[in-house]
Amino acid sequence: ELFNGSTPIPGSFVNDVDVAPDGTAYFTDSFNPFVYALSADLELSVFRDLNGTAFAYEPGFNANGIVVTSNGKWALIVQSNTGKLFRLDLSTKAVVEVDLGGATVAGGDGLVLRGKTLWVVRGGAGVVTKVKLGRHFASGEVLGDTPDATFAVPTTAGSPNSRATTAAC
Repeated sequence: ELFNGSTPIPGSFVNDVDVAPDGTAYFTDSFNPFVYALSADLELSVFRDLNGTAFAYEPGFNANGIVVTSNGKWALIVQSNTGKLFRLDLSTKAVVEVDLGGATVAGGDGLVLRGKTLWVVRGGAGVVTKVKLGRHFASGEVLGDTPDATFAVPTTAGSPNSRATTAAC
């Protein structure tokens, strides 16, 4: 195993992964404010320290699902305990909260992005929430939830066209 569940930071909980078009894999850490990157040449590093950014870690489960936009410019990350969604610029490393107009996606876990439509798998809520994202992925509108009696505690999602299927580790 390349990753073997370990990270450069003690006490980490590496949670989710997505692969950018350039082959870089980005990972969230639910317990420490870091986004990790594994380059195509297998170099593992802390890609972004989230301390001092709009993404403030709080007690509980923080960064969870991550998905990279098809153009490789941004990564979207959901913060499970607050229900906030963030955009990480993969070139400048700037972090901004995606304006959902006051709505949240609490319990957000797996993410699937197709164009400007984001599906957020919300484990504790037992639903998949559909979000229509705006220009540059900086804002969005929650369009609604899809509940299903068979969703015991959904945690991830993928699609046949995914570069990688995001999954809790």
